[in-house]
Amino acid sequence: MTSSADPIFVTGATGFIGTRLVQALVQHGQPVRALVRRDRLEPPPGTNGPSPLEHELVELVRGDITDRDSLVCGMAGCRRVFHLAAYAKVWARDPKTYVAINVEGMRNVFAAAEQHNVERVVFTSTVRT
Repeated sequence: MTSSADPIFVTGATGFIGTRLVQALVQHGQPVRALVRRDRLEPPPGTNGPSPLEHELVELVRGDITDRDSLVCGMAGCRRVFHLAAYAKVWARDPKTYVAINVEGMRNVFAAAEQHNVERVVFTSTVRT
C-alpha cells in the first residue's frame, strides 16, 4: 500500500472492522479522515489501550451517513473512501431504520463521493447487511 498526502475518508471507523482498517492505514503512514457519531472514543472490543482513532494521522469528522451534508463536508479533499458503516441488526423492530441507514445512507455516501469526484469507493458489507 502506498500512502497519499490526501486523507482517506472512512465511514464506520468506530466499528469492529473500521477501527482495524484505520489502524492499518495509519501504520502505513496514510492520513485518515474518520466519520464518527460519538463524542467519546473507545477502544474496539477485545483490545486494550487507546482507540486507534486517537492518532496524529487521524482527523475525526462528526457526522452520520444519514446526513448527506455531513458527508459532503467531511469528504472534501479525499480521493478515496472506505464505506463500512451499516446497521447490522436485521431483526430491527422498525425496518425503516435499517433502510434509512443501509440503503439511504449508502446512497448519501455515493452521492457525496460523486460530488467530490472521488476516484474510488470501497463498499463493504456482511451477509446480513
